[in-house]
Amino acid sequence: MAETDDRPVAGIPVAGSWRLTDDVLTIRSPYSGKVVAEVAGAGPQDIRDALAAAASSFDATRRTSGEDRARVLETVSRRIAEERETMARTITLQAGKTIRAARAEADWSSAAFAAAAAEALAPIADRTPLGPVVAIAALGAPLASAAVKLAAAIAAGSAIVLQPPGDAPTPALQLAGLIRDAGWPAEAVSIVTATDEDVLAALSDERVRAITFTGSAAAGHRIGPAAPNARVTLEPGGTVDVIVHDDADLDHAADRVVVGAFEFEGQSGLAVRRVHVARGAWDRFTDLLMDRLEALELGDPGQEETHLGPMIDRESADRAEALVRDAVAAGATTLFPAGREKNVVGTTVLCDARIDMAICRVDAVGPMVCLWPYDDLSVAIRAVGEAASGLAVGVFSRDVGRIAGTLAALDGARLVVNEVPAWWADRGLDHVTDALHAELAAITRTP
Repeated sequence: MAETDDRPVAGIPVAGSWRLTDDVLTIRSPYSGKVVAEVAGAGPQDIRDALAAAASSFDATRRTSGEDRARVLETVSRRIAEERETMARTITLQAGKTIRAARAEADWSSAAFAAAAAEALAPIADRTPLGPVVAIAALGAPLASAAVKLAAAIAAGSAIVLQPPGDAPTPALQLAGLIRDAGWPAEAVSIVTATDEDVLAALSDERVRAITFTGSAAAGHRIGPAAPNARVTLEPGGTVDVIVHDDADLDHAADRVVVGAFEFEGQSGLAVRRVHVARGAWDRFTDLLMDRLEALELGDPGQEETHLGPMIDRESADRAEALVRDAVAAGATTLFPAGREKNVVGTTVLCDARIDMAICRVDAVGPMVCLWPYDDLSVAIRAVGEAASGLAVGVFSRDVGRIAGTLAALDGARLVVNEVPAWWADRGLDHVTDALHAELAAITRTP
């Protein structure tokens, strides 16, 4: 056990009770390196117990009335709002998100439970839960990604076993406590702080009827083959492209690229890594981008003035530095060079990178972005295709015809217009209902 200030080990809710285990997870602040929590770690037997409890409680949860589900969900929504600052501080301490971003995540989570309460009362007689759910939440939104999955399960009348992100498990544990206090059956919500391998091994259990995953693309692609009996819904993360046409609102485009590339130190679910800029807009756009980066405050994520905090751990910061270093050694040039203090890695803007460099890949993580000018839109579109992220593309333009042509040329990609691609939880309160509907669709059936 790591050194602590006599902090008690937090138990985990499994199969109807809070339990301690022989394994203890030590959670350190990504910024200070200090121990900020110790949490019981779940093993294979804990997962089996959780699945057994979910299966045995499912018959009761699916028969609960919409009014009872809504009452629980409304209570949890209210309690999150009341505990907003505490929950936000937990996100900041464990995940390193800035306190302002963490408060926004708490607000989003409260709204998700409120939306789920309304959904529980909606007259959708033909929507029935598939059965026990296994949900996997993401580090990019340790509270919000857990919240929308838990809220959807309650609204649908499902029992759920949730794996929180290992580096920041406490937000999900806080939610489980609020759900239990609100009166939902304790056996119907388990939080398993288990390794990815142990969770993956449990997915073949025939009692698991639905799996919903938010996280890295590499991890997501392992789930389908491991779960032959379940409906699997993946929301994989990765890196994405942006195209800035010469008729775009360049101030707005620069603002959004800064958010998309550097929010949460480039560790967000969908991070902008490649930006293709029309030659006629290049000078103005890069000047605007540099101005915004120079104004960013880096450092302690708990301070109100901080815009960018640390990466999640030293290994992640080392990998980000190595990606930039290797790209420069291979011929890329820096428009905005990074510095580093412990796990806080400064923002980097690169030009002249090749699309096949490691820094341009879908699994590249860190506060860096690559820029290329283009003279012919077809060249930019071809470059986007060669990146092969298969995820999403942001296009900035005022020309409807040009936007439509880009959409047609990028058939198969999800296109967002005058915005950067982002996970639901990073898009603001307007998208809470969309996120909830996606989760409900993953765990219910309709004729």
